Amino acid sequence: MTISAPDLLAVERMITMRLPTASHEQERVEQTRRLVRVTAELTRTLSTYSRHALVHCQGSAGTTDLGEDTARLTPSIVRGTAGLRATPVARRPDHHASQQSAPAPM
Repeated sequence: MTISAPDLLAVERMITMRLPTASHEQERVEQTRRLVRVTAELTRTLSTYSRHALVHCQGSAGTTDLGEDTARLTPSIVRGTAGLRATPVARRPDHHASQQSAPAPM
């Protein structure tokens, strides 16, 4: 469940590259949208966990179930990490160099 700097760089490349054919570009956009959905879920889950943990650590019992938050957070982290690491188009070292980025359509 580790996200490395190369993982984030690969994601950045996938998000910002533009591919010359419509079919490859559509695939890239779909991959990017899936990744954004997964990372948005991770952000929401982590935010909820952090807010609830802060309430509980301040000495008040809180009304939330931190165990339930933890149970939701773990699979969210796994999905988020897997999503970030699964960037096949951007990860191929030869792909970015051989496929010059086409200008974005206007």
